[in-house]
Amino acid sequence: MTFFESKNLRVRRLADDVAMLVLDADGETVNRITPDLLDELDAALGRIEDSADFATLVICSAKPTSFCNGIDPLWLAGHATSGELSAFSERGQKVCQKLAGLDFPSIAVIAGACLGAGLELAIACDHRVAVDRPASILGFNDVELGLIPCFGGTQRLPRLIGLTDSLKLLSGARRLRPAEARALGVVDEVCNDGDDTPPEQLIDPAKRDWMHFPRRTLRQKLFESNSFGRRFLLRGARRILSERLPQDMPAPWEALEAVQLAVQNPESTAGLEFERQAVARLVQTPAFSNLLHLRLERERRRKEAPKAEAARFLRSIGIVGATEAAKWLVRQAVLRGCQVVLHDNDKTALGYAFFELHRGFQEEIRRGSLPPEVGLKSLEAIRGTAEWQHFNDLDLVLDTLDDGGRVERFRHLDGITTPATILASTGLADTVVQLREGLAHPHRVGVLHFPGEPEHAALAELACPSDAAEPVQRRLEEWAASLGKLCVPVTDRPGLLVLRIWLPAFNEAVLLLQEGMRLDRIDQAMTRFGTVQGPLEMMDQIGLDVTARLVAALRPVLGERVALHAGFAEMAQQQMLGVRSGAGFYRHAGKRRRANPRAVALWRRDPGEAWLQRSALSQADQLDLAQRRMVSLMVLEAVHCIREKIVADAATLDFAMATAGWAPHRGGPLTYARQLGADALLQWLETLQGDFGGRFAPPGGFREAIQG
Repeated sequence: MTFFESKNLRVRRLADDVAMLVLDADGETVNRITPDLLDELDAALGRIEDSADFATLVICSAKPTSFCNGIDPLWLAGHATSGELSAFSERGQKVCQKLAGLDFPSIAVIAGACLGAGLELAIACDHRVAVDRPASILGFNDVELGLIPCFGGTQRLPRLIGLTDSLKLLSGARRLRPAEARALGVVDEVCNDGDDTPPEQLIDPAKRDWMHFPRRTLRQKLFESNSFGRRFLLRGARRILSERLPQDMPAPWEALEAVQLAVQNPESTAGLEFERQAVARLVQTPAFSNLLHLRLERERRRKEAPKAEAARFLRSIGIVGATEAAKWLVRQAVLRGCQVVLHDNDKTALGYAFFELHRGFQEEIRRGSLPPEVGLKSLEAIRGTAEWQHFNDLDLVLDTLDDGGRVERFRHLDGITTPATILASTGLADTVVQLREGLAHPHRVGVLHFPGEPEHAALAELACPSDAAEPVQRRLEEWAASLGKLCVPVTDRPGLLVLRIWLPAFNEAVLLLQEGMRLDRIDQAMTRFGTVQGPLEMMDQIGLDVTARLVAALRPVLGERVALHAGFAEMAQQQMLGVRSGAGFYRHAGKRRRANPRAVALWRRDPGEAWLQRSALSQADQLDLAQRRMVSLMVLEAVHCIREKIVADAATLDFAMATAGWAPHRGGPLTYARQLGADALLQWLETLQGDFGGRFAPPGGFREAIQG
C-alpha cells in the first residue's frame, strides 16, 4: 500500500508498522542527489514522522545497480557557485538530521552503488544492511570531484567507524565491497542476494547513540578514546598527507579539518558549519573545475560509446600469449559469453595461466560473487593450444605478447585465420603499417592498446588507418566498450598517445637518476604532482624490454629534440625487466619494493653534468626541479602530438592523459599549461633550457597552442 509518492521516490506501508521508502529517480538508471530529491525526501520524512502508525523505516532503491550514486554532476555543472553549493549542503544536512532524529529506528538496505552523498544518507540511518552483489560498492567519492562530504558525513562517520578509518575513507576515495564495509563497521550486516532470512537489524532494530565513538579495536581503545591519542593520530595524519597528497589538491586537507572538529566537539554544529564553508571554498578551486569536467566528459563518452549489442559478432576470440593482460582478457571474454582460445608456445606458461584462471573463478565462487554454474560454464569456454589449433575459425585475435616478434606472428596468423578475422595488437611499438607488411589481407589489422594494466585501465587507444575495413574499427570499439573501456581513436604512430607523451619524462627520470637523485625521490616528484605512478615504477610495470623497444621506435620520431638514452636497452639485456622479472629500477619481492642497486650502478657509471650543481639543493628543491623538468617535457610533447594530429583535438588529448594516469585534478597537460599561463611556462622553459639544454626549447607557435 502506497503511503506517499512523488516523482523520484515512494513510501509503502508494510506489515508490522514498517514504512519502506524506495528511491527511484524518474527516467534514470541510477539514483542521484538533486535539490528535487532532497525536497521529496524532506516531505516524505515529514509525513512519516507525523504519522503515528510506524515503528521502523526501511530505505532501499528500486534500481538494481544503484542505491544512490551521490550528487548529480550535471546539477553541479550548472550550479557550481559558492553560495548555491553552501545552500545545497545546508539543505542536505537538514534532511539527514531529520532522518537521524526520527523517534523510531531507520535501516538502509544497500543493494548497488552507495557513494558520496548517497552513503551520507545511509549513515544517517541507525543501521545499514548491504546486499552482496557485484554492483554493491560503498565509499565517499567526493574527493574525485575535489569536494568533501557535505551532508554531515564528516561528523557521523568518525562516530560510526572511528577516527583513523574515517580519515582513510574520506581522503582516499576508497571503494568498499560489502564484506570490507562490514569489517570496518560502515554496515552492520551483509546478506546474500536473494536470501529469504532477514538480518537481525531488520527483525529487532534499535536507535543508535551518536554521542559516543566506537571502541571495537585496540587502536580505538588506546588512542581514539582519549584526547591525547586523538591529537597523536591527527598529527600523524597531517604528516602522511603532506608526504603523499598531490599538490594543489585541497579537499583531503578540508576533510581532515572537518574530522578533527568531529572528534573535538560533542555537538556537530561547528562541524556542519565547517562542511558548508569548505565546499564553498573548494568549488572555486581549479581542482574542482578540472575533476568535474573530467567526470562529465567520461560520462558523455560512455553514453556515446558504441553499444555492445553489435559485439555479439565477436563470439570466438583468440588470445596470443599467456601474459597477465591475456588472463584478464580471457576472463572478461568468457564472462561475456565468448569462446576463447589461448595460445602460447611455452606449455608451462600456458598451464600456469589455466591454473590461475581456474583458481580465480573458484575464489569468486567461494566468495559468492560468481554463481557456480557461471564459473563452470566460463571455464568450459576456454581452450589452450601451443600449436595454433582452433585459430582457423575466429572472429578476433588479440596479440598480447610484446616480445618484438609480432610482425612475424601476424604473417603466420594471416595464413591460418579466415579473411574476416580481425587481427589486433595490444602493444604500441609496432604500428598497423608495420603489422600489415606481407599480409594477404592487410585491411583487417588494428592496434587496441590499454595504457597500464588492462584490469585497471579505464582507457583504450585504438589505431586503425582510414583505409581499414569498415567493421574493424567499429567492432574493436564495441569490444573495448564491452570491457568497460573508454576508446580514444589515435593516429597510427609508434607509441600512440599516452606513452608517447610519457617517454620524454621517462628519459628525464633516468637523467635525474644519473645525476644522483634517489629513485624514490624521482617518483615522488611526479606522484606529488598527482600522477598515479612515478616514471620509474611505471617503466617497471610496463617492462624495461617493452620500454626499450618503444625507445627504439620513437627515436626517429623525436629526433634531436629529445636524445633518448641507450641505457634502457642495456637494462633489458641484463634481464632487469621490472615487475615481470622481479627486478628493474626497483626490486619487487614481497609487499615492499626497494631500490635495485644494479640498476642504480648502471645509470651512475657516467654521472650527469648537473650533479655538482644540484648536490647542494634541499630535498624540497630537488623535488621541485625534478617535477618541473619532467612535467615541462610532457607538456612540450603534448603540443607536438597536437601539431602532428595524433588525436582529434586538445580536449581529447587532455581527457586521454587524465584518464590514463596523468594528474586528473590538473585536467591534462594542455589544460594545466593553460591554467599555469603561457608566460609562466615559457619562463620555466627558458630557465630549464639554459641549465639543461635544447630539449626544453618550445616549438614555434607554442603560445598559441597552449592558449587553444
